[in-house]
Amino acid sequence: MRTKICLKCQKELELIYFNKHKEKEGGFQAWCKNCYNKYWKTYGPEHRADSMDRCYQRLYGITTKERNQMLMWQGYKCVICQKKENGRKLCVDHNHKTGQIGMLLCNECNFGKSCADNIKITAAYLEYLKTYHA
Repeated sequence: MRTKICLKCQKELELIYFNKHKEKEGGFQAWCKNCYNKYWKTYGPEHRADSMDRCYQRLYGITTKERNQMLMWQGYKCVICQKKENGRKLCVDHNHKTGQIGMLLCNECNFGKSCADNIKITAAYLEYLKTYHA
């Protein structure tokens, strides 16, 4: 039975009480699962919001607030197929050559998969490409 001391609560616990982490020394998190869960319940939502804001700023040059305004303007739907944001966030489309921001797309439309299935979606996709990726 291998044990480890939690750096947060200072208790010596069996390794089953620690989350695995391949980049950490010994292959486990420094805090036990209980301490880790308490921390994330308290500070997680704030941390995730800050993290998303930094991510949007770094990748697309927009803030989370600007992304949410785009989402509202689009009626909370993919601009091409009109699917509502359902569990997965809509992707911020952008031109990889120019960096120009397009609109918000669902995963399928972002990768162009759904276009082959439906002629209306294909037409909307082509119209979108003409507008934002000319």
